[in-house]
Amino acid sequence: MKKVTITTFAIILSLFLTGCHKEPLVTDTEVEPKEHFPLTGYKVWLGTTCTPKNAILKPETWSRTAKLVEGLNVNNTPVLPAAGTPSEGEESLSTAQFNQLIQSFDLGNKNGFIPIPRTFFKSAAFPERADLIPFLENKFRDIDAAGYSINGIMFFDNFIGSSSEASGGVAYVWTEEEALTMRTWLDANRPNVKLYYNARNFSLKDRNWCENPLVDNVVIEAKPTLWYENKGSRQDLLKWLWTNPKTIHKRVIFQVPVHPLSENPYGDPNSFQQIREWVRWLGADLMGIEFLRSSRVVLMPVTYNPAFTFYPETSNNGANYSNTMTGIALSLIEQKNLFQGLDALPTKEDAYNMNRVNH
Repeated sequence: MKKVTITTFAIILSLFLTGCHKEPLVTDTEVEPKEHFPLTGYKVWLGTTCTPKNAILKPETWSRTAKLVEGLNVNNTPVLPAAGTPSEGEESLSTAQFNQLIQSFDLGNKNGFIPIPRTFFKSAAFPERADLIPFLENKFRDIDAAGYSINGIMFFDNFIGSSSEASGGVAYVWTEEEALTMRTWLDANRPNVKLYYNARNFSLKDRNWCENPLVDNVVIEAKPTLWYENKGSRQDLLKWLWTNPKTIHKRVIFQVPVHPLSENPYGDPNSFQQIREWVRWLGADLMGIEFLRSSRVVLMPVTYNPAFTFYPETSNNGANYSNTMTGIALSLIEQKNLFQGLDALPTKEDAYNMNRVNH
């Protein structure tokens, strides 16, 4: 019998362990933060909508979030704060300041995605707009000039007028031919850019798009109350996505609105606590705690107008998290162990706790 050398044994062991890895491969190019966080598990991205100008002028108020957030929804929607909120009086970013904002994210500036609703290029509603290919050419020309990069496009249907046909709104929808045209152009010009579909419910149309091989990852957009009430059968959609053989290799990106449309955004419970309790519920109650230990999961807070406060990320000399966009994102990054239940199952009290332990 031939002797098995240590080197040979190591190779065999390595191949065995690789073959035993059961989690579906996720191929998005990302850099893991060099911190003592779990190497696997959910990712935290951040929406850039409604970010105020002072975010550029006061970078020290959110510098740790800028370092650790792993992806971005790159969207320069102006900020329109509600009167009487901490953001009252905030001004919007200019285009140059917005580009500077994106570059401020150490990891996110290399791992962003852009939204493209159907009406962004020529449609019956906007016949004067450019066709899809010229639109893409202009968009990426602007991105290149801005000095950051994206590796995703989120495409979705949208309404003009009311947000439903029953109320008189007109829906403008993507066709598979249009998505294929976009994919073909990307393959020739930006092959690293993936396509994300924004799914809103468990309809046959949304399920077909989620299964479509043109779609690399799926975004589900809903505030916590819609999840709890299972509006649009989103719970069913998520469970179907998670186990369906045609979607089991795709990431699920949770785009979670944080803004004054939530109950008591600055009150009790505040939005920081509401979002963290939803994350706890998502893993511990709805999907099982192993769910948040998968790198297929992306948690992405985003705010719309009237905008929720962006900064500061911490208070009390760094001892507490702040009830802000960056405070929410930073807490989900720094407390991965808590939400993944690596020490014990998280409780509602844990989710509500704003103490920044061991940092």
